[in-house]
Amino acid sequence: MKPVKVALCQLDIAEEKAVNLSRAAELVGQAARAQADFAILPEMFVCPFANCNFRPNAEEAGGTTVQFLSNLAKYHGLYLVAGSIPELSGGKVYNTSYFFGRDGQVLGKHQKMHLFDAVFQDGSVYRESDAIQAGDHITVVQTEFGPVGLAICFDIRFSELFRLMSLQNVGMIFHPAAFNLSTGPAHWDISVRMRALDQQCFLISCAPARNMDCVYHSYAHSMIAGPWGEVLQRMGTEEGVTVTELDLDALPAVRRSLPILSGRRTDIYDTICKQERSRLSWNSSPAGSETGSRSASCLRILPKSIPCKSWACRTPR
Repeated sequence: MKPVKVALCQLDIAEEKAVNLSRAAELVGQAARAQADFAILPEMFVCPFANCNFRPNAEEAGGTTVQFLSNLAKYHGLYLVAGSIPELSGGKVYNTSYFFGRDGQVLGKHQKMHLFDAVFQDGSVYRESDAIQAGDHITVVQTEFGPVGLAICFDIRFSELFRLMSLQNVGMIFHPAAFNLSTGPAHWDISVRMRALDQQCFLISCAPARNMDCVYHSYAHSMIAGPWGEVLQRMGTEEGVTVTELDLDALPAVRRSLPILSGRRTDIYDTICKQERSRLSWNSSPAGSETGSRSASCLRILPKSIPCKSWACRTPR
């Protein structure tokens, strides 16, 4: 298989959705001119990360933002992992990442499963769940380069989610995120590298650029880690695009040399999905994977707001 070119589009997020979409289009255009196969945008790239911004910027599935992003992927002929956007469904707002094919079709979407509800050492509190509803499906998307996984920001701290994706033989996991200046310096690099290492895949994590004049201060440093835990790309704090070649053909040799996945003692323990099989919309297992057939039942490809005086609008996550 030819090397895969993956573009990190580290966007400086503005207050206005239209400005952010325009800038996103420019960065994806740069990625396309560099012949990227995949481009990824940051978490909640259409608005600054604050609970008071999510509902005002949310749209129903298939809204104008999704149509814009679909057309962008089709125009450039690349796979677009469209960061994440606030999406309305049943009156609730979800943190949703759309995955578009080269033809602009929606191949899947992931709704953030693990919401960031935290109490910091200085006593300040942030509750993403005050504004966002948690998703309940694991997302694996089929591409010409094989299956790839999707996760959003805080999802990365839950290795079970990533193990269930790796049992579907994913070679890459895309991870739009927005770590802040508290969690980022301590946990960003080690989290990205560890998930790539323990699942023996490529982990592609894209964050917003850092803007100290914005309500949310992103750690930035979008990065890509490889299956040996090595850092293949790490950006700085400014807006920009990087394109990195990934060799998916190297994965089998890594997995043979360090048998993490094949060496699991599934006669003693296992990682399974507990969702009902009736909720399936995609079900596929790697050849010869007994555990994969059990865990596939949760895999799915899917066609209250608070005042601005809240902590979330004044203090970075």
